[in-house]
Amino acid sequence: MRYKSGSSLGRKRIKGASKFKGEKLFYVCRVTDTVRVPASLLGYPLEDAVSQAIKEKYVGKIVNEEAGVALQVLEVNASEEGKIPIGQGATYHQASFTMLSYRPLEREIVEGEVSVVEEYGIHVRIGPIEGIVHQSQLMDDYVDFDSRGGRYIGRNTKKTVTKGDKVRARVITVSIHEGDASEAKVQLTMRQPGLGCLQWLDVEREAAKAKGEAH
Repeated sequence: MRYKSGSSLGRKRIKGASKFKGEKLFYVCRVTDTVRVPASLLGYPLEDAVSQAIKEKYVGKIVNEEAGVALQVLEVNASEEGKIPIGQGATYHQASFTMLSYRPLEREIVEGEVSVVEEYGIHVRIGPIEGIVHQSQLMDDYVDFDSRGGRYIGRNTKKTVTKGDKVRARVITVSIHEGDASEAKVQLTMRQPGLGCLQWLDVEREAAKAKGEAH
């Protein structure tokens, strides 16, 4: 490992994200970046120290609008020569690595778990981010909010939505920018055919099967 002092540090470069075959929401990105390795990691082998620094910087964060949220860092290659800017207790190394990331796409069907139920609608955990279903998009029925029970109830169908329910929804809009994954804005709908709480869909499927057998 070699070091030299200096103040000129490179910028991050991200090459085109390639989709996983058969998985439209996951990407593999190739990234080149100048990585800051703090003094607390300098006692480790270079590649381990750089890998840990990269994970702390990227994993759980939105990389950019195209790649989405970083899930895992893979295949790290770091330059042995590092720079030590004057007055900083850290070294900077040029590194290249591949990264697995997640980005929901408009009109995609996703499944997740209801994490929050509030008066305006529900939050659904889909992978590393949360989407929002407005109360008007919960089901093809008028709904009432039961604040004590923490649930929504369909007026005519009596279907319910509560925390912990597994649901299937369609992505309506996506707005993500570089930063923390919690800042992603994903709007969902559960009103279309084949969408909704999985328990509803199971009941409807069994009912349709029984009706078919009766004929």
